[in-house]
Amino acid sequence: LTLLTPILILELFICVFCLTYKGYRRGLLRSSVDFAVLIVAAFFGVGISILLASLVDDAFLGLLTETGALDSAISALGPFTEIILAVATMLSSLIIFLPVTVIVAIIGRIIVAIIFKAKTKGADVKAGSYVSEDAPFYIKKDKELGAAVGVAAGFFLAIVIAAPLTGTLKCTGDVINIAESFSGSTVELPTEMEDLTDYSDDFMVTSMDALGGGMWFDMATTAYVWGGFTSINDEIDVFKSLGSDGMASLLEDIQRMDDKSLESLDAFIAVTKKSPLLKMVMTVAVTETAEAWSNGGEFMGVARPTIAANPVVDRFVDGVLSVMAGSTVKSVDQDLRSLINICRILMEYEPTLSSGDYTEISKMLAEGSLTRRLKAELKANARMRSLEKTIEEIMMQLFADEVSDLSKYTLEDRSVLYKKLADILTDVSGMSNSKKVSTIASDVSVAFSDYGVYVSDDVTKSIAEMLVSGIKEEDGIVSEAAVEAYIGGYLSAQP
Repeated sequence: LTLLTPILILELFICVFCLTYKGYRRGLLRSSVDFAVLIVAAFFGVGISILLASLVDDAFLGLLTETGALDSAISALGPFTEIILAVATMLSSLIIFLPVTVIVAIIGRIIVAIIFKAKTKGADVKAGSYVSEDAPFYIKKDKELGAAVGVAAGFFLAIVIAAPLTGTLKCTGDVINIAESFSGSTVELPTEMEDLTDYSDDFMVTSMDALGGGMWFDMATTAYVWGGFTSINDEIDVFKSLGSDGMASLLEDIQRMDDKSLESLDAFIAVTKKSPLLKMVMTVAVTETAEAWSNGGEFMGVARPTIAANPVVDRFVDGVLSVMAGSTVKSVDQDLRSLINICRILMEYEPTLSSGDYTEISKMLAEGSLTRRLKAELKANARMRSLEKTIEEIMMQLFADEVSDLSKYTLEDRSVLYKKLADILTDVSGMSNSKKVSTIASDVSVAFSDYGVYVSDDVTKSIAEMLVSGIKEEDGIVSEAAVEAYIGGYLSAQP
């Protein structure tokens, strides 16, 4: 019990007493109608407050944006601006809810009073008696039933009036508990905030919240956020279910990058479906993480995990991260699931990919199962389809790395290769690009295999296309230097 207990008890007593007295005086019919008006007013209050809060916040933000008053704040908050604005809309709706409900209730009562007055005009409506059989309404000895309806209406009114307060106190306590859980220690608060946490456990606060106040608080703080409806309590419940252990475990698992980490990430994606705000946070985290990892940095202390110790895999993962850096709330689920599936595929072939034996790696790629599975996964996500070209670029990188290995091939060997490819391309000079590709494909495949890089037929055609479009000819002749410069551009470690 706190000082708030007697205040809420008094509020409840006043509401119940007043509406019971009115119910006794007016009888069952009028009391029931008044109660119905009160319920309808509360629902209208919810809808109107949500609409007004959204319109007012958007208009206010637009005004400040036009004047430049928020430029520095928006710049500092970055991608979290949308999240803060969503919460602000929920809180604005809560503030507007009660005044709007009162206004709608008053208007409703006035309309009902006018209707009753018009319908009973000229009729004898003395308490405890019947009116004439011609009157629209009959007044029976139903004072007791009217009083009973008044009791119910009184409880309802008291709960609705207190809902913004009791709901806010409950949320405050929950948020502080979550913050302490995630930080692993007691959160130091100002004295006023500590009092609020005590009030959140008040008997009357918890009772009125359980008896319906929580429901009205939920409805009053509902907002449409990036494709889904949510409320403050919905978001809090999701964070409760997630827990600090779950978050810490997720970050540790991602850094380790194994089957367990992918399962944790998969489960986390499922949780975000229940929380539009959490999905917004996740989207920001994904884009920021992808950008940081692409630049060799860390995000929240988590460095880029290693799937397979091979620059070939790194090149492909770089492409995936470039797509993830542009994820949106609508695409982030599918993007993450594509990432999970791609990681699972690469982890299956990790021993060969990490071996550093380019000949074995190219044989594995030429066999086709890995490339087919990767391409199927990329095609399933429209945003990832551009990475299909990366697979051919990886083959070119394997080739460039292999021929540059001085422990296997001399500078003269490389010169012979570059001249051979230059002659192949020069021989098809003057043909259309499609004709060039079909003509040189088999020769390119032989040239690659001579240097220990095996290429499947479909990839051979793509590599032939890359050579035709990437190496420029001068006066119908392709020079050895042009071939060397082009292939050198695909080296894992640039000189």
